[in-house]
Amino acid sequence: MRVRTEARRRAILAAARSVFEEQGFDRASMAEIAERLGGSKTTLYSYYPSKEDLFVACIEEDLEADAGALVDLVRGIPDLRRALEEFGKAYLIKAMGPRPIANYRMLALMPAENGIGRRFYEQGLRQAWLRFAGYLAEQMGAGRLRPGDPWVMAMHLKGMLEAEHFDRQLLNAEPEPHPATLERTADNAVEAFLRAYGPQVETEVLRETAAALAATRGGKADGRARRQRPEGR
Repeated sequence: MRVRTEARRRAILAAARSVFEEQGFDRASMAEIAERLGGSKTTLYSYYPSKEDLFVACIEEDLEADAGALVDLVRGIPDLRRALEEFGKAYLIKAMGPRPIANYRMLALMPAENGIGRRFYEQGLRQAWLRFAGYLAEQMGAGRLRPGDPWVMAMHLKGMLEAEHFDRQLLNAEPEPHPATLERTADNAVEAFLRAYGPQVETEVLRETAAALAATRGGKADGRARRQRPEGR
C-alpha cells in the first residue's frame, strides 16, 4: 500500500508540473491537474490541501533531488577546485533550465500574503544550499578552505555563479546559455571564490606581512649601524 501511495504522489506531482509549466500558477486549476492525472479532485486534495501546497511540493521535490545529487557529486571528487567547477557547471545547467526559470517567474508574481515565496525559500531553496554549506564546512575542517562562515561562503559562490546569466534569463533578455558557456562561467566563479576563500589567501597575506616586517627591521638595523659607526670611517 505504501508503494502505491508513493507512486500516486509522484504521478500527481508529474501531472501538476506539466500543468503549471504550460498554464502558469494562476491559470492552472486542480480540475485540470486531476484530468491530466486521470483521477479526481478528491484524490488531489487527499494528498495536497490546496493548489499552493501542490505547487510548493513540486518545486521542493525538484530542489531536494538536485541538491542531493550535486553534493554527492562534489564529495566524490578529491580535488577541491575540480569539485567546485563540476558543482558550478551542474548547478548552472539545472538553474538556467526552462523549468526553474519558469518557477521563479511564477513565484515572483505571487502576493506576499499567501506566503508561498517564503515557504519556497525556507523549505526548498535554503535547505538545498545548507547542504552545500555543510560540504564547505567539511572542506574547512580539512584545511582546504580558510576558516569562515560556510553559509556566507555558499551564498557568495551562488551569487558569483548566477551573476552573468540569471537576471537575463528571468527577463528573457538572452536565449538559454550553451553548456560550454556555463562551464566557462562556473570556472571563472570558482577562480574568484578560491581567491577569496582558498587557504593560499592566508599564506600570501602572511608572506607579504613577513616581508614587510623584515624590510622594516632591516631598515632600522641599517640606521642603528650608521649611527654607531665612528666618524671619518
